Order: sequence, then structure tokens, then C-alpha cells
Amino acid sequence: NGIPVTGTFVNVNLERLTGLKPDMVLLVSGQEAMASMLKSRNFNVVIINNDKVANIANNLRQLGKLSNTANKANKLADNFDLAVQKLSTIIGSSTQKQKVFYCVWPQPLLTVGEKSFLHDVITRCGGINIAGNLSQPYPQFSAERLVLADPDLVILPYEAKAFPIFSRFPWNRLRAVKNHRLFYLPPP
Repeated sequence: NGIPVTGTFVNVNLERLTGLKPDMVLLVSGQEAMASMLKSRNFNVVIINNDKVANIANNLRQLGKLSNTANKANKLADNFDLAVQKLSTIIGSSTQKQKVFYCVWPQPLLTVGEKSFLHDVITRCGGINIAGNLSQPYPQFSAERLVLADPDLVILPYEAKAFPIFSRFPWNRLRAVKNHRLFYLPPP
């Protein structure tokens, strides 16, 4: 894609970033430690809040202002807000709610808690996040708790396709596995 990579979500190659001489560095919530370190090295850092679906429209507007494309960004944000409103109307008329387990990683078993963007996505789409009462964004989840919650469907990382996990505990006890209600994220 031609865009230079200067790091990951948790670390940055300072030498490479310095060489690029960026006007600003955009980070998302969860990267506050990196933001602090970059600010101490005189980088212009902007943190975009990304813990709720509703933040997307606000972020589009903010990015539009920062990039001098406010008109285009505002139109995109308005369209996004309208789509979310339509989704809410559709979901609001549904009487069924599916219990969802979002598996961030199967070993150790990690999921999404209340403070995760993905929790907000699940609930806005009409699902019940079985880990929604956990305050951490990406907590560990016990196998026993997973069996007790017995989700209707499970969302897994693409890489989990390579793991032979569904024939053993806790997976072999789940209704979602028995009913083939397993959904994988697309490949990276």
C-alpha cells in the first residue's frame, strides 16, 4: 500500500517516525502511554476516542477539521449517524436477542468487556455480550463461565480456524458449537 509502517498498537519505531517528520500523530484511546511518550519528544499528538460506535461520526468530523476536509467529513458523519439510527430502529423492533461470545483469542481465553468498542457493536446490533458485565475492555474469561453462559453464537479471530479446539472442553459443551453458529473474522 506504500504507507510506511512505524510501529504497532503498543510500540513505535521512534527513529523511523522522526525521519518521516509528521505534522501530527493520530492515536486512539488505549494508546495514552504512547501519546505521553511522543508528546515528550515534541510530536503533535491527537488521541481519537474509539470506545463507542457513536464516536465514529465524531471522529470523522474531528479528522475532517484536522485535514481541512470538513465538508466531506461532515457528510460522511451525517450518513453514518443516519445508518446507526436506521439500525437502532430495526433492532428496536426485534424481540429476540442472541447471547454472543466474542473470542478475542482462544488460548488463553480472551473476550471483550463492557469498556470495549466491540461490546458496543454487539449490543447495538441487538446481541447480549455474555462478558458485558466485566469492566475491563479485553478480560480473560474462564472456561467454566463460558459453559454456564452457553452463548447462541461465537465470533472468533480468523487465526482460530487453525486451532482444533471444538472437540474439547469448554467448546464441545456449547450450543453455538453444536448448532454450527461460529463466525470468523475475515483474514487480516
